[in-house]
Amino acid sequence: MLQKIKLVLLLTILAALVVFALLNRAPTDLDFLFVKTSLSTTLLVFLTAACGFLAGSLTTGLWLHKRAKKKSEKEE
Repeated sequence: MLQKIKLVLLLTILAALVVFALLNRAPTDLDFLFVKTSLSTTLLVFLTAACGFLAGSLTTGLWLHKRAKKKSEKEE
């Protein structure tokens, strides 16, 4: 039962992403530092989200590493 719920949720999210991608195909000019290019709005949003996810993951990983290190030093 839980697997069916997960599958329905996954398919719903996937369908929403496909609709988003199809509705945002218009080119957008990107002028970042020394790079000037034209990308689709969908690609720009996904790249921005991926960078944010990566930054959040790295920050959380560093925080967890420091926390574990402090805990192990405390136990010694």
